[in-house]
Amino acid sequence: MQLASAAIVLMASAMLAKAAYQDLYRDLGFEAGNLHIVRASFYEDSRVLPPMEQDTAQKRFEMEKGLVVQNRQIWRELSTQIKEKYPNIQILKTNNTPYSFQSYSYVISMDSESNQSHSFKRLDFSDTYFDDFKIPLLAGRSITEDEYNTQANSAVINETAARLLAKGKPLDEVLGRRVNSNIIVGVVANTYSRDAPDGDFGVLYSVDDINSSDISFVMRISDGKSFDVAELEKIINNGHPDIEKVKSFDVQQEYYKATLDKRLQYYFIIALSCLTLALAAFGSSGMAFSFAEIKRFELAIRMATGATRKSLLKKTLSEFSGLLVVTFAFSIIVSALIYFLIQRQVNVLPEFSWDALVFFSMILVSIVMTAVCWVVWRVINAEPMQALREL
Repeated sequence: MQLASAAIVLMASAMLAKAAYQDLYRDLGFEAGNLHIVRASFYEDSRVLPPMEQDTAQKRFEMEKGLVVQNRQIWRELSTQIKEKYPNIQILKTNNTPYSFQSYSYVISMDSESNQSHSFKRLDFSDTYFDDFKIPLLAGRSITEDEYNTQANSAVINETAARLLAKGKPLDEVLGRRVNSNIIVGVVANTYSRDAPDGDFGVLYSVDDINSSDISFVMRISDGKSFDVAELEKIINNGHPDIEKVKSFDVQQEYYKATLDKRLQYYFIIALSCLTLALAAFGSSGMAFSFAEIKRFELAIRMATGATRKSLLKKTLSEFSGLLVVTFAFSIIVSALIYFLIQRQVNVLPEFSWDALVFFSMILVSIVMTAVCWVVWRVINAEPMQALREL
């Protein structure tokens, strides 16, 4: 009964632990490395734009594009200063990362074929973005350096967005289509992001031609290298008179914060599994001790007639193993059936996994057999001669 109860608890723990592990240590779909971001914000009076009115819309748009060009020049100048101070730092040509810890916007596009609207998350990118983060291209191409410099309306979408627009057709069918003012030139694989861990939300990568209020320095630091964050912020803050303040954060730490709840859940499941295994070990050792006590007089007589302790251990375990095999088989079958029944009622439970079941079952069997061997060996070493004197 104890082993059956332990198997049922371990069954649920195994499924939950595997699901939590896959959620934490998933394939992100990109390679980030050790990233650090410093965002520099400009004074408001240095980036004054006309109001959003119909008669000033074109003028505002041209001013925004001009400010973006000016910001890029500031970014290049400060990047050069940073590289001179810290040559081991690689500064990526982008304002964000695939993690999407920074602010981003959403765009709504009307599909002319189905007359339905689609929402996409809009991320800024550059001509080197997908190469920098090793995001595979599935169809088409990325933008060119000239398109990036001229803030062209060429855009790239992720696989989720492409399948939404393609409606069962090949991915390259979406190339050349428009999403608002953007023309799709490529399709890339889905990646992890904070708000869509499985990449199940459409993403539109387009050149940011309207954000003129700040610039970001996305820096990749070589493994084993370090830098003075305060000194780096000082270089940027003092690098241009229009910069009001800077803010920096470590991307890896932000990722740990974003997944903290899932990590705590994973550690709790592992702790519960360890506790269950410990209780199973105590229960099986008690059962083994009772079994060995019953065999005490037989063991004493066999030892008195010349049997070795090793042979007695093998004989006792062979007699006890049959009971264990039947108990384990019954426990696993019952626990699997119970899990299937509960899973039908509770949709949030993860799918049944034979890999996780076999892994945890082997651990349970190993712990129980170790506990049984230890108890039987203690009885053989300490009890037989005592039992013989009591005959």
